[in-house]
Amino acid sequence: MRFVLLVCLLFGSLIFLFFKVTPAKPVRCDTQFGPCPDKYQQASITQISSFPEVKSVSLSRNWLLWQTITVQLRQPQIAISTTSLGDSLGLIDETGEMFATSSGSSLPLLKIDSPWSNSNPKFISAVSALNSIGKFFPSQVQSEFWGSYLVVYTPDSRQIIIDPQKPKSSWYPSLQSILSRSKIEAKSPKKIDLRFSQPIVIY
Repeated sequence: MRFVLLVCLLFGSLIFLFFKVTPAKPVRCDTQFGPCPDKYQQASITQISSFPEVKSVSLSRNWLLWQTITVQLRQPQIAISTTSLGDSLGLIDETGEMFATSSGSSLPLLKIDSPWSNSNPKFISAVSALNSIGKFFPSQVQSEFWGSYLVVYTPDSRQIIIDPQKPKSSWYPSLQSILSRSKIEAKSPKKIDLRFSQPIVIY
C-alpha cells in the first residue's frame, strides 16, 4: 500500500514539474470580436497591453500547454470635438478614456472648449448620459455644456437639457415616457428640460 502511494506521489510530482518547466507557445489570440489583428499576433503580452485601444489582456493555458491570449478592446461610447484635436474627433470609452481619434463618427458628439480629461467628473458623467440619449434617435445627436448642464440637440431639432451628474434614474424614465408619448400623440416637443423634479416640456 505504501509502495502504491509513493508511486502515485512520484508520478504526480513528475507531471507537476513537466508542466512547470516545459515552455508553452502562444498559439491563439482572440478579441471579443474574433481573432486578433496581425499586430497583436506578432507582439508580446506587455506590448499588447500598451496599445491605447486595449482595455485588458489575459493569458490562459490548457492541459496541452497551448496558450490563449484574450484581448478586451475598448469600445467607443461617444465622440468629442475640441480645439486641441483640430479637425479630428476623439473616441471615448465607458470609463472616459480617449483611446483613438477619427476623422468622422456617427457616435453621439460632445463639443467642449477645453482638452478632454478622464479625471473631470463632469466629462465622465456626460459619457453615459449622452450615450443613453443617443440610443433614442436613428442618427447622430450633438451636445454641449451650459455650465454644469448638458444640452443635447437631436436630429429632429429637439433640445434636451439634463444634469449629467445626477443619477440616471432621476431623468431617464421621464425622457423615455415623454418621447414615447410624443410618438403616440404625433406631437413632437421642441424642448425637454429634465434638470428639475418635474420635467418642463415646451411644444
